[in-house]
Amino acid sequence: HGRTATFNDVMSLLALENEVVINEMTGEETNRLSLLMRAKEREKGADYPPVRAYRKFQGKAAETEGSVSLMISAMLNICETAEVKRIFSGNDIDIREIGLGANYDRKTPVVLFLVMPDNVNTYTWIISMFYTQLFDVLVRVSDDEIKAPLPFEVQVWMDEFYAGARPADTEKLLGVIRSRNISAVIMLQSIAQAKAIFPNDKWEILMDNLATAVYLGSGPFAKSTHEFISEMLQSATADKRDDRLSYGMNQSSDLSYSKVEMKLMTPGQVKRMPPTECIVFFESRPPIYDTKAIPFDKPEYGFTAADWLKDRYSAAMALGDYEHPVRTIYDAKNFRYITLSRDKCLDFVTDREEIERLKVMAKTDRTIYSCEVDERDLLYLSFDSARKRSVDEIAELYRQAVKESDEEVEQIKGLALLHDVDMEEFIKKPEETDKTGWTGDTFADLCGRYWDKLKEIEKEIISNAMDDGLNEEQMINIFLAPTDDMDNLRRAYVIDNKRNGDDR
Repeated sequence: HGRTATFNDVMSLLALENEVVINEMTGEETNRLSLLMRAKEREKGADYPPVRAYRKFQGKAAETEGSVSLMISAMLNICETAEVKRIFSGNDIDIREIGLGANYDRKTPVVLFLVMPDNVNTYTWIISMFYTQLFDVLVRVSDDEIKAPLPFEVQVWMDEFYAGARPADTEKLLGVIRSRNISAVIMLQSIAQAKAIFPNDKWEILMDNLATAVYLGSGPFAKSTHEFISEMLQSATADKRDDRLSYGMNQSSDLSYSKVEMKLMTPGQVKRMPPTECIVFFESRPPIYDTKAIPFDKPEYGFTAADWLKDRYSAAMALGDYEHPVRTIYDAKNFRYITLSRDKCLDFVTDREEIERLKVMAKTDRTIYSCEVDERDLLYLSFDSARKRSVDEIAELYRQAVKESDEEVEQIKGLALLHDVDMEEFIKKPEETDKTGWTGDTFADLCGRYWDKLKEIEKEIISNAMDDGLNEEQMINIFLAPTDDMDNLRRAYVIDNKRNGDDR
């Protein structure tokens, strides 16, 4: 039906499975999901995949069916919480952009932060599930769409890998993603953690797939890690000199040289490494003992950071805390969270129940402003709390924009009125756009039908047009205009109204 499926729909189906219904005519006891599948079978046929799968499930014994249902309900119980249902209510993460760049331009890299408390693992499965989907989608993009490695090197940094989120079959993934220009940076505190996550020698498969490893240090009691790093550094050949001197009746001395094998670093030396130093292991190259790129001084270890690192660190800290573009409002009556985007300043609501709910929420949330207006008042309502510019100011801003433009005046849309061209010549015949076929008797009718289909910039332009006091016909023309023409048309109407002395 053109509706985007979500994980919440799965939970709704599970609820239908647990909702018992008794047929008043026959006394037959069943559940609502079974009734739904019967209807789908009549509509789609017995080979319809959901129907076929459900029939196999119903073929089990009643006790088995009930046990499976209870087990699934228990496993997915966390998905019934309001916080998780909000996350799964829609999708605003375009995974393909991570591999192809913003808007798939293959030029602009994209960064995505997945933030989760490291002391609570209740919701880590959500990020784990995202990891798995991320790798699956990007591999398919590389193999099936562009048939080449991704244009960007996608690096997935997995902090707190032991206690946090992990993709499924990590040791297998590391062996196949490299050819698609994808890499994973796994952060562990010790070899013991790797062995705990990947038992039965699977941890060795993980290590086999590593192209680069960086040892940043470990705890003083991480004996197995110290021994492992020492062994990975292997040994070197050293010159050995033996001096021997004997005293007695026949005093003598002896000096000999020999070659001996010596560990580059013993486990004890690895243990005593300063926290400002590290060891880097490369594929097909000798390891490197180096200084960490720490952006601040550590005087207790006699370490002074490089100036360029300090400058970068200071610039980053000066930006302040990250301000998330999405915030939520809790609807206590319906036990749900509503997601609000910061750039969404205006929304039309026609559902009476939703209107009443927003009114109640507006009493306790200052960021929500609700009002009811009829079609006429809608045209003159100002949703902007800031000072409105006068018509003269808008006209002057428009003239300044024209003056600063390097293009020919005749090629710039919306400038016709500034050169005394009739409005009829400016408004061109409608072209084929994504709004082709949109119809409505009034401006309010158009808003009710198509407001949710408008882009955010289009909604902002329409809001500004209402502030300008344009009449209904002008508002309809702006609403139906192509996106690139909407603001130029709005400005043109403002100037035309001013020129004609129209008090619309």
